[in-house]
Amino acid sequence: MINMPTCLECHQFYSNMENAFGLCDQCLSNNFKTLLLTAFFEFLQNKNNIFNSRKKFKELLLQKKCNISIQENISILEAINNSKFKFNDLFISVRKQLCLYCGQPQDEYQYFIELPCNCRICTKKCFIEYVSYISKFIKLNEDKNSFHFKYVHFLSCFCGFIYNTQHILKLITELMQKGMKEQIIIYQDYINNIWNWKCFLCTNDFKINENFFKLKFKCKNIDKKLLNPKTEFKHLLCEVCIYKYNLNKQKIIACNICELEHEVEDIKKVNEKNEEENCIIF
Repeated sequence: MINMPTCLECHQFYSNMENAFGLCDQCLSNNFKTLLLTAFFEFLQNKNNIFNSRKKFKELLLQKKCNISIQENISILEAINNSKFKFNDLFISVRKQLCLYCGQPQDEYQYFIELPCNCRICTKKCFIEYVSYISKFIKLNEDKNSFHFKYVHFLSCFCGFIYNTQHILKLITELMQKGMKEQIIIYQDYINNIWNWKCFLCTNDFKINENFFKLKFKCKNIDKKLLNPKTEFKHLLCEVCIYKYNLNKQKIIACNICELEHEVEDIKKVNEKNEEENCIIF
């Protein structure tokens, strides 16, 4: 027992190897979670952080000093990286303690919805306001300059999580059970836009002055009943990717938007309005 280090906070002996913080695992973990909780609450106050969230939050954690025990002059992120703990494990447990929209603490079992990224929103009111806010950024946009193109931002979370098609469909399923018709439409429109205006392989946006195509596909893992009735099983495809991935011969292709395999049916060229031409290319 004499050779065992003593935690500088709880003053208990601990059997793991002595670390740079002079704390036992439990005390060190609690300190990290408190620091992350405070930083994430601050982060949520600026709703513009919805873009490039992962990068911005890590930049914030690099700016803030950890001030844990005998370690004061390194950042929170550096402190975590220098410990035995994994950032993602700590961050997930912290995110569940705050409402993603209003930032208020919430009970472990009392919340309106848990998103696919494990973040939670406390009430129906907060969720409606949250979806209303993100809908402004995930609608189809148009750039009116000489390189005219249309684009839609990928749906992301303040925690840095990027949604694929499966995540959205899972969320739509839950919203159907809750009777959230208006919010369902917003997510369905997002899927329709992301399929139609981003190349499903390189995810580049549609541009008028470049050649684009529409790929018709089958996918047994996508339930069409969850989509807008007008949504077709078609993805935008750029000319570079057609030849890069040899799509004149490929029958099965992995989609980088859905993160699912698709069975290729046919490929048609589109005009400058992103409307299909009659001729089947492949």
